[in-house]
Amino acid sequence: MLMLLWDYEMASERENLAILSLPERLALAVVAIEWTLETMSPPIQDGATLAFLDKALRAFRHAVAENRGSVSEQPELVEEFDDVYEGTEEPGTAHLLSAVMECCEASDGLNAEGAYNVLSYCYEGAMDREDIADLNVEAERNNRRCNSVILYQRDLVRSALIRGGHKGF
Repeated sequence: MLMLLWDYEMASERENLAILSLPERLALAVVAIEWTLETMSPPIQDGATLAFLDKALRAFRHAVAENRGSVSEQPELVEEFDDVYEGTEEPGTAHLLSAVMECCEASDGLNAEGAYNVLSYCYEGAMDREDIADLNVEAERNNRRCNSVILYQRDLVRSALIRGGHKGF
């Protein structure tokens, strides 16, 4: 299995994600997906993908606003997912769609592993947009976008811990 720079740099955040409550993890996942989408370069062009992401993020924001740890069942999103996923060809979009589905499928709440997966999918989506020819840890380490995503995500997790009043991280 290929180990990405992200795997090395974010491994310590697994334990921190486990400290967060279900609503805190869902909120963190939503912010990570939104930030990744907003900072993708070039921006996603596929209309079906953008519409799907917008619909999903609206449902997620609603759950976060109500301080819920999970998103209400979204059967229409689950039904639409396969068509959108199969139809997308832009680099990185399949990873963002997978991050969204990780949240959709967490009907009992987004556990730490699920939140970790969301962050990983977001990183992989951003990295795919970079079109790194010879993918290896050193190439990622030399890529500004890869580094900025890792720094952002690490700060996001640690900020969530501070906001939640969690100690010991």
